[in-house]
Amino acid sequence: MPTPFEKAEKKAHQFMAGLHTMQEVVKSIDEHQHALEMIEACSRHKDLEPGIADFQEEIEEIENFWLTVANIYSIIGQMDS
Repeated sequence: MPTPFEKAEKKAHQFMAGLHTMQEVVKSIDEHQHALEMIEACSRHKDLEPGIADFQEEIEEIENFWLTVANIYSIIGQMDS
């Protein structure tokens, strides 16, 4: 049976993992916005249009990350209830 210290340590690790995840989500919001701005900028210049695909791919990766995080938190919510 875990000691009170071990229980607290486990909760601290879970908290830190959650905090790190939220930091990554916040960072990805900025990256997502930047990619959207770059797509808009590239679309105004014909010679930069090939770069749009790269930024679109980046947006898709970020949105997939958001879905993964949402699914994980959904599962955690179901486990807690």
